[in-house]
Order: sequence, then structure tokens, then C-alpha cells
Amino acid sequence: MLLKSFFASPLEQFEILPLLPLYFGGLDFSITNETVIVLIVFVLFEILFLSLIKETDSTLFIIPNRWQVLLEGIYKMTLTLTVDNVGEKKGQSFFPLVFSIFCFIVSLNVIGLVPYSFTLTSHLIVTFALSFFVFLGLNIICVREHGLAFFFFIFTFRNISCFSFVISSN
Repeated sequence: MLLKSFFASPLEQFEILPLLPLYFGGLDFSITNETVIVLIVFVLFEILFLSLIKETDSTLFIIPNRWQVLLEGIYKMTLTLTVDNVGEKKGQSFFPLVFSIFCFIVSLNVIGLVPYSFTLTSHLIVTFALSFFVFLGLNIICVREHGLAFFFFIFTFRNISCFSFVISSN
């Protein structure tokens, strides 16, 4: 019986546990293990990025160390992926968003690989919320830049006449 109570269930890593319960006006603003993992990821990335910058002039080192080589490789891979899919001009403007989301999700997944640690991306609501807000934000940007005609061009084929579009939609 002692042996059975000693080992924890592997499913305990998916439980959201309130660490510091906070309630304001009937709403739950508790600090949970999810919040702690997100804060750990932000702090670790801040430490990583600040450790790669020279204190004298806030630039990267000319002769890079191992961590800078790794970060530059991830940076170049993400930049190439973004520019190839979005285009040169727009790819440069959307790159910071894509790079930060990519690094955030990779960090959360790496933390989830540690046995009995909390896996934030295993919860569908976290994945849904992140993707929903990115989708909503990108659609707002596209409507601001292209107007409502943006939705017409999204759902039609390229180089199709209006007459062919009306016939094919019936």
C-alpha cells in the first residue's frame, strides 16, 4: 500500500492547480501552475536574449558564442520561412510576430518534455486561444490594409472573371 501511494499518476502533469487563489468581484484570478510556467518561459528568454547582448553598445558579439549561434540559426530559419511564404516586404514586417510565437511555443513544448512537469500546450484551450487571437489580429490588419475586398480575394481563385465567379458559386 505504501508503494502505491508513493508513485504519482502520470496524468497529474495535466492538472491545473491554483497556487495563489485570488478572487475579485466573483472572478477567479488565481495564480496557477500554468501562470508559473508562462512566467518561467518569459524570464528564461529575457535572460537568454540579454546574455547575448554586449553591455557597452547593446549589440550582438562579432565572434558569437554557442548560444548566439543557436539563436541566429533559429532566427535565420524563421526569417527564411516567413519571407518565402509571405514575400520579401510583408515577410519582414510580420517576422517579429512569427519569431516570438515560434520561440514561445517551442519553449513551452521543451518544458513539457521534462518528466512530471506541466505541459501547457497539451490543453486545447491554450492552443485555441493563442491561434484565435493571432487569427483575429491578422484579419484586422488585412482589413485595415486592403479593406473589405480582402475577404473577396481570400475566397476566390486568382485571375478569375466576375462572371465565372458568379456561375461557379451557383
